[in-house]
Amino acid sequence: MWGGEDSRPYGGKNSYIHRPTGSYLVVVEQLVVGQASLLYNLVIGEVDFAEAVVDFHVEDVTGNVCDIAAEVSDNLAHLVRRCANDGRNLTVSEQREEGVDYILDADVWTGEAGTWPAYNHQQLPLMGGCNAELKFLFMPYMAQTDEVIACLKQHPEVVVVSQSNHPNRLGEHRALVHQLMTEGLQNPVVFFQHYAEDDAEDLQIKAAADMGALIFDGLCDGIFIFNQGNLSHAVIDATAFGILQAGRTRTSKTEYISCPGCGRTLYDLEKTIARIKAATSHLTGLKIGIMGCIVNGPGEMADADYGYVGAGRGKISLYKGKVCVEKNIPEEEAVERLLEFIRNDRKENS
Repeated sequence: MWGGEDSRPYGGKNSYIHRPTGSYLVVVEQLVVGQASLLYNLVIGEVDFAEAVVDFHVEDVTGNVCDIAAEVSDNLAHLVRRCANDGRNLTVSEQREEGVDYILDADVWTGEAGTWPAYNHQQLPLMGGCNAELKFLFMPYMAQTDEVIACLKQHPEVVVVSQSNHPNRLGEHRALVHQLMTEGLQNPVVFFQHYAEDDAEDLQIKAAADMGALIFDGLCDGIFIFNQGNLSHAVIDATAFGILQAGRTRTSKTEYISCPGCGRTLYDLEKTIARIKAATSHLTGLKIGIMGCIVNGPGEMADADYGYVGAGRGKISLYKGKVCVEKNIPEEEAVERLLEFIRNDRKENS
């Protein structure tokens, strides 16, 4: 996905994954041959490429087939050798999940439905001969030559995947987008970031810090999170979708707005949040405010669709938008009354 005929630049400086010719596709997270720690996750604002594929050749994998850079060599070489030893020559069709689109190296892409080709900046001459409706171009800021700019002007269907090894990666991503804007290009931009986290919270904090500013500034259309750590595919996807939702780029789940609670909160805020989440988490795109008191609650949840606000000891008021629809409901009835109100309101407006 990232290199010329023999190699693909990866996250680290001067880091490449080398592969011999004649590669075939392997969906890493579905291999049953060991701990697959190499995961690719791409989430775009309007289209979900929740899984991607990595291609390797595993014939004669008995020696030094994969000369891989320091940060990925051990895990990846072990994975490829285990795959070879188990004889699992898995084809694309065998590995693909229904409803999931895949991104493939341009030199192995055959036009199969649900797959899209990916190029690096050294493969530009190949792009013109490809009739795919969607293409991906992986490149760093320094690769924005006149040839690349001219190619992008001729190919608005190309999604630019910005890579950076610079100590100030955020600044280099920003520079790449500004250069595209200066040239009048409107190609979608996805930011690629590499991590090696084993703790979900560490990944969430770092990825949000890296991507958040770029998203809030309106500079990207999607994010590409690569984590070479011991975290599941589901955790990485959830992190990516959470960042997009926080940046108001794509809404993929129910959103909850809540205060931290204070002396004016006269009910069990944490348990109430848990109960409401459990009953409404499937309502994608809905915003629900759960506030401790009437003092600041309505203002803090002003953009919520529905609200649950403490109105006094043992009393709760319910809101639709900024309008109070039920006042001073007994606390023990309030959660069920809120859920019933949401169901009826959505039914009336469906």
